[in-house]
Amino acid sequence: MAKTSHSDVKLVRHKQLQVLRVAKTVYKNAAECSRILKEANLIKSLKYTGVPLIYDIDANIDSICIIEEYIAGKSLTEYIHRTGTLSITQIATLGIQICSVLEYLHNHVGIIHLDIKPANIIVRDEYIKGLVDKEVCGISIIDFDSSRRIDEQCTKEYGTVGFAAPEQYISSGTIDSDIYSIGILLLYMITGGHMQSMTDDIQNVCQMYSASIGSIIKRCVRHNGNQRYKTITEVKNELVCISQKKYIDNKYINKNINNNNDLICSNKKQKHIYVSGLACKIGTTHFCLCIASFLAKKNIAVVCIRHGDGNDYRDVGLLTKCSAYGTYQVYNVHIVPEYHQGVFCDLSQFTYCIHDMGIFKNQYFDEGINIVIGIVGYRTCITDVMKNVNTNTILIINHIGGKEFYKYIKKINVKHRCFRFPCIYNWHEGNELFDELAETILHLENRKKRVTWYEKIFKACKTKGYTY
Repeated sequence: MAKTSHSDVKLVRHKQLQVLRVAKTVYKNAAECSRILKEANLIKSLKYTGVPLIYDIDANIDSICIIEEYIAGKSLTEYIHRTGTLSITQIATLGIQICSVLEYLHNHVGIIHLDIKPANIIVRDEYIKGLVDKEVCGISIIDFDSSRRIDEQCTKEYGTVGFAAPEQYISSGTIDSDIYSIGILLLYMITGGHMQSMTDDIQNVCQMYSASIGSIIKRCVRHNGNQRYKTITEVKNELVCISQKKYIDNKYINKNINNNNDLICSNKKQKHIYVSGLACKIGTTHFCLCIASFLAKKNIAVVCIRHGDGNDYRDVGLLTKCSAYGTYQVYNVHIVPEYHQGVFCDLSQFTYCIHDMGIFKNQYFDEGINIVIGIVGYRTCITDVMKNVNTNTILIINHIGGKEFYKYIKKINVKHRCFRFPCIYNWHEGNELFDELAETILHLENRKKRVTWYEKIFKACKTKGYTY
C-alpha cells in the first residue's frame, strides 16, 4: 500500500480467517517510530465501529509491526469529489456519524482527536453502496497520531491548517477544538469541498443555509471556545433535528462566494507598522510588543500580528483565551499568533496593526511605517543591508548604550532615520525613553512638550554636519 525509507505498509490476508488486514512495519531507528507506536497504544484498547481495531503489536530487534483493521472505503475527500455537493440530509447524516465516534472518544475513553479533516474520515464501502441503514455507523475516523488524552498537556502544535482551531496554533487543543473542526468539516461538505477554512468568507454560506446547517457551522467555528457548543453531543443533537426535516436544498455556487484569503479584514483608516529584524533573537518581537503597549496605554486600539514562525508569541506565555476577534489579549494588547492563513480574523476595529515580519527580506510596504531592527557587531553588516533599503525605512539599533549609539551613528553612512532601542525588560511596563522614541516614530503629539534626547542628538549631529 505504501513504502518509505522508514516504514512499510502492506495489505495482508489472514491465512486462517481469510480476511484482509493492514500491516505497518516501522523501523526502530526511524524518527516516526515513537509517534506511530504511541498512536497504536492509544487506540489498541478501543472497541468501536468507527475506530480501526488494533489486533496485534509485535517487535523484533530492528522493527515494530502493527496489525490493524483494513477499512474498505474512500476518504471523505474522494467521496465528495466523486459524489459532488451533498444534500442537507446527507451532510447531517454523515455529521451525526462523525459526532457519534467523537462522542465515544470524548465521553467514554477520554481522547481528543485534534486532527479531524476529510482525509481522516473514511466512508465505508457498505455505506456508499447503501447496504447499511443510516443508524449504523458507516464511517471511520483514522490517523490518531495527533490525538491525546483529555488530561494530557499539549506541548506542540497539533492538527492541519484550515481545520485546526485557533487555540491549536498555540499548543492548547481541547474538546472544543474537535467541535471547531466539525464546523469546518460541515462547511467543507456543504460547499462540495471548495471551502475548508476560516480564511474563506463563510458568512454568505451560513446565510444561504441559515434555515438549516448554517447556524450550526457558525456556532462551531467561534474563535472563542467558550462560545462554541459545550459538547460534541450538542452538535450531534442539532444535526439529528436537521436530518429529520425536509429541505429544498440550496445548491452551492462557487462564483457567488467572495473568497477572502487575507488574514485581516482592515478598514481604510487603519495604520500599519511593519517590523523586521536583521537576525533572529535581536528583539524584533519585543519591540513590537513594546510599541503596542505604548499605544494601548494611550487608549488606542492596537493588535500585534505575527507572520512566519509562531513560537515567539507563544513564548509570551500568556496566550490563554481567544477572543471573538480571533486574538489573544495580554495587558490590553491584542495578539494574533501565526495562523498560517488557516483562521480568519476581523481586525477592522483596531486603529493600529503592528506586523511582526520576522527576518528582514528586503520588503517594503508603501501604506505603512517600515522598521528594521539591527544590532552592532553582528555578522550581518547593517550599513551594507541598508544601502538597498528604501530610505523611508526606519533603522532601530538594539543592545547598545546611549554613548555607544552616539558614537556609532557618527560612523555609519546611511540616509535612513536611525534610533536606539532603550533597554526594557518588561514590555508591558512604562519606559520614558521608549515613550519618546514611539512618539517620534509615530508622529504622535508629545503632550509634555519636552525636548527628547533624540532631538538633542539630531541637533548635535546637525551642528557637526552629520546626516542620518
